[in-house]
Amino acid sequence: MPGAGTSGRIVINRAPVLTLWTAVVAKRLGFVWEESLTLGRAVAGMNAYAKGKSLGIFHPKPADLKTKRKKLKRGEEVSVNLLRRAVPVVHTTDSLRAVAKGKTVRPGERAAILRVQVRG
Repeated sequence: MPGAGTSGRIVINRAPVLTLWTAVVAKRLGFVWEESLTLGRAVAGMNAYAKGKSLGIFHPKPADLKTKRKKLKRGEEVSVNLLRRAVPVVHTTDSLRAVAKGKTVRPGERAAILRVQVRG
C-alpha cells in the first residue's frame, strides 16, 4: 500500500472488524466461539448486501439460549436477532451455525480467514 508506513494510518477492510465484533457480542450473549464466528460472518455478509428475511426471530439471552438450543431439532432453521440483523441459523450435528448465501458457515474456515485479514 503506497505511503501506508509514512502516514501512520492503518487501513483495514471493515468486514473482518464487523465479523470479529459480532462474534464477541454473540459470545457474550452465550454462544460458543465457533457459533459466534459463523454469526459474525453472517452479519457482515448481511450488512454488505443490506438484505435479510425474518424467519421467526428470537432475541438471545444467556439464560434462555441453552434451553432454545436444546429444543431445536437437527436441520431446523431459525433467525437470531444480533446487532439489529435477523441472522438465519441452522442446527447442525456440531451445533448452531449461521447460514449465509444459502450455505452453512464453517467456523474453522472463518477463523483462518480472519487471522489473515486482521494480521494483514
